[in-house]
Amino acid sequence: MTVSEEPDAVKAGVLTHLPEELHFLIEPALKYGFHRSDSEREKKKKRLTENDLEILAATAERYRLAAPHGEVDDFFDRYSIGKFPEAAKLYWLFGLMDELGLKFLRNPVQPN
Repeated sequence: MTVSEEPDAVKAGVLTHLPEELHFLIEPALKYGFHRSDSEREKKKKRLTENDLEILAATAERYRLAAPHGEVDDFFDRYSIGKFPEAAKLYWLFGLMDELGLKFLRNPVQPN
């Protein structure tokens, strides 16, 4: 079986352990949760299409409005981004949305 033939559940790995109401994060995490190096990340960000940006904006908004944010913290406590590549993809999805200026937190902490 090649990587492109793997069932979605195999690719998603531990992301399937997110609460059901957060499963909408799985596909964007697998597609956009990239980070090899800062330069590679910048190259990939520059290649994002308008459609990609719309998907990311919709994901951020859906998470902001509906998600139980504490459950994502619990998820990262259980599934370390250093041990689970799929968890790292979710982490970097949030990083990308933040870098793009997308609001995904209900009450973001304001810098001092």
